[in-house]
Amino acid sequence: MSLFNLGDWFSGGGQTQAEADANFAAQKVKLNQQIGDRQIQDYYDGIDPATDATLNRDQAAVIGNLDSTTAAAAAGFKEGLGDGLGNVKAAVTGWGPFKLVPVWVWLVALVALFLWAGGGLWLKGILKKRA
Repeated sequence: MSLFNLGDWFSGGGQTQAEADANFAAQKVKLNQQIGDRQIQDYYDGIDPATDATLNRDQAAVIGNLDSTTAAAAAGFKEGLGDGLGNVKAAVTGWGPFKLVPVWVWLVALVALFLWAGGGLWLKGILKKRA
């Protein structure tokens, strides 16, 4: 196929589609094999069998640690969920809402309510009668 022959450009230079597909597939297989060989060679350059065994052992340990960490996180999530639901139940049922506020706040609120409702004037009247 010459560079300047337009007939070859449009017709494929006499090569059929099946021949082009077969050629492409062969080139692709050869290229993939070369890439695979190069990756394997790059990996094993300078790695002795003891180092390779150490790397494999370390990788297995990391995978094991990830599994145990995931299990611990799931257990912690369940425990936290149980605690949170327990807090919500305690806040909604019984004396829960009253336990959320400290006692001294309740006492200050009661004194303020007493004074707002006129307790100050009532106390003033009682103290005048006693004096």
